[in-house]
Amino acid sequence: MFRGLVLVLASRLLGMRMAIVISALAFSLAYGANPGASYIWMVRLAAAGMLLGYSVFRSGTLWWGIGYHAGWNFASAPLFGAVGSGYLDQGHIFAFLPSRNALVTGGPVGPEGSAFAFLAVVIGFGFLVLTVRADEGGRYLEH
Repeated sequence: MFRGLVLVLASRLLGMRMAIVISALAFSLAYGANPGASYIWMVRLAAAGMLLGYSVFRSGTLWWGIGYHAGWNFASAPLFGAVGSGYLDQGHIFAFLPSRNALVTGGPVGPEGSAFAFLAVVIGFGFLVLTVRADEGGRYLEH
């Protein structure tokens, strides 16, 4: 919804940069009522939303962002047993038990609410830039 509808519509009305910001803010705000939502988590969600929005323009497709988001969701909850977006899924391989500083553990929203989650977004930007040439996609969004 945020990359396929909000991003494309906003890009046609306001241009690529504003569209990325608008879709990222909408992505972040959509999760604002989740259990344990924190400011650091909301800012990290907006940063991830900017990565996902930029991936559409850089690649010309939704698939890079879909893969990143699906990988993130799988790694955090079913694989590591961490709370994902404030909810704990049943059935996981490892058990993540946060204790102490919420900036390190993410507290009630899990690792995606930690300061370290920003590192994953930066690494994601790096992978996107290294794996997808800027001139490969995105042109269809400019019309």
